[in-house]
Amino acid sequence: MLPRKVVLSGVDETVPIRKLKKLQDRYPHIRYGVLYNQDLKPRTRYPDTAWILKLHSQGVLFDLHLCKMAATTEADLLPLAAMISLAERVQWNIGNLKELTPEHAKHIVRMTFSKPAIIQIGDNVGPFYKVQNLRNEVHAFHDASRGKGITPTVYTSGVSISADHTGYGGGLTPVNLAVQIPKILEASKGISPSHLWIDAETGLRTNACEDAGTILDDFNIDKAEAFVENAILHGW
Repeated sequence: MLPRKVVLSGVDETVPIRKLKKLQDRYPHIRYGVLYNQDLKPRTRYPDTAWILKLHSQGVLFDLHLCKMAATTEADLLPLAAMISLAERVQWNIGNLKELTPEHAKHIVRMTFSKPAIIQIGDNVGPFYKVQNLRNEVHAFHDASRGKGITPTVYTSGVSISADHTGYGGGLTPVNLAVQIPKILEASKGISPSHLWIDAETGLRTNACEDAGTILDDFNIDKAEAFVENAILHGW
């Protein structure tokens, strides 16, 4: 049986795709998180569409993270339909919403063209995960910092909102997994291991000052590999 899933987010063109594929071949339970923001030009963390298509053509499995999307109808997302069709799941980074209703959840699922929708949630998510016909289509992602890379002191129980598929993130790094994984496992009791995942982004970046004073912000494949290995080592 494979370990619980690990999502390595923020992959970009600074890492050769062959290296991403090699790591995924070695650890088939990992997925990459590809960030897309329609308001930003392609840059570090936000690769262009051509690179995303190439990623898929070389057999790399990934989730597509739609960041700060303003789309409100299926028609708004038609230009992204090709990318969405290649992804395993589609994550909506809409954690600024205070509460999500069952009606809103159904609308989001329709806009992902039958792909499972990951909703980045906080404490005031509302009861929409309890809608039975959405339990396999809407996956809950707990990140109290809303993508800011801050580790929570307490993890919300996935069982408490009746989410069958549950992920945890927020400040996870290769170094702190020894402390954080036991907390996450405690919070996720009652959820099938095959439906669980952890997600790291900020903790997988290269943050180093060059002589010119530039701060690097590249996806670091060595940190990603260490993250996966340490996750397995500590029971994930």
